Amino acid sequence: CVPVSERFRFLIYDDTEPVKEDLNVRIIGGYINCGGGPHYMLQITGEPEDEFFVQTNGILWFPYDKTMVGLDSYCVDDFDGVRSALVCFPEKSPDLNALGMVISMPFLLATFLIYALMPDLNMHNKSLMCYVLSLLLAYIWITLINSVALEGLGCTAMTLCCLYFFTASFFWMNVMSIDIWRTFSGKRDISGNTKEHARKLFLIYNAYAWGVPFVLVSLVVILNECTSKENWYHPSIGQGLCWFYESIPELLYFYGPMALIIVLNLVLFGVTALKIRKMQKDTQMLRSGQYKKHSEDEQRQFKLYIRLFLAMGVNWIMEIVSWTVNWKVGSIPRSVWYLTDFCNAAYGVVIFFIFVFKKRIWKTLRTRYPCGSKQSCKDESDLTATL
Repeated sequence: CVPVSERFRFLIYDDTEPVKEDLNVRIIGGYINCGGGPHYMLQITGEPEDEFFVQTNGILWFPYDKTMVGLDSYCVDDFDGVRSALVCFPEKSPDLNALGMVISMPFLLATFLIYALMPDLNMHNKSLMCYVLSLLLAYIWITLINSVALEGLGCTAMTLCCLYFFTASFFWMNVMSIDIWRTFSGKRDISGNTKEHARKLFLIYNAYAWGVPFVLVSLVVILNECTSKENWYHPSIGQGLCWFYESIPELLYFYGPMALIIVLNLVLFGVTALKIRKMQKDTQMLRSGQYKKHSEDEQRQFKLYIRLFLAMGVNWIMEIVSWTVNWKVGSIPRSVWYLTDFCNAAYGVVIFFIFVFKKRIWKTLRTRYPCGSKQSCKDESDLTATL
């Protein structure tokens, strides 16, 4: 960090392994310039969170939190006989992900409450409510994780809650895909059309969409508490981060199941689309006016879910891509993903405009909850017409 007469020696690393062959490197002496901003000192004390390694390309690598510091943002020296690094504090970047979630939460809550007020909800609407609820709770937990400094058991508990509701949201999306596929594949006739059969089917959906994530999260808890931290599959939750510490467990227990469900949903939507195409060509089946209206309603519902899936699929695919790139490359500027992070987090706004911002919804609510006065009815009618 400051020029000295003695020769300064230190190891160069490839990740965390020292490079044994001779390297032609140039050491630049001098105090770091943080552009007027603050810096901090990090000393090697034997604790994992204090470890740092100078890489062959000159970057300072912190394996504990998987971050890198550029050449002009640190210096290495011996202070009181201890190898230390002076590091510039990173520039505070806009947390668009958190902002998007904060924007999404009232829209998700509004979607849930409006559908809760609707009379005679069908299976699609009930599934949508559960999906919105699980996504809302996931956003709440991840916002708390980012806002509250916790360690130990509290950190682990919040991480598991966040993981559970995110996973449940994907399984409810899968439920909607399965149900819309059943609608057009003729499977509905097997269970019947009575309210009792519909109730039983919804209970099965609940057991699947809430139960399977519970089993997966329970498995994560068991592995986190009962297996050695040296195992590659150990979740390492709560070890410095209120999330997975290593990338492999994050792939196994979060991004892996997410990717599988997205692929499964894509297959179900594709099969359903082909079935609809076949039905449209079958003119004989469409001669009945009642059947035609029923079929058109179902096709309209399918188109809504197509929009929902496309929005969700594209956003989360980009999330998987950004995570993979950061895992394998690590040097991509975070600003590259600002837009995708914000769009992904602000997904609740998309859901609201797809499923709530429709004249039919407001008309149904007006029918069930009539206005208290003619003037208020007139005002609401004008508002609905504007919408």
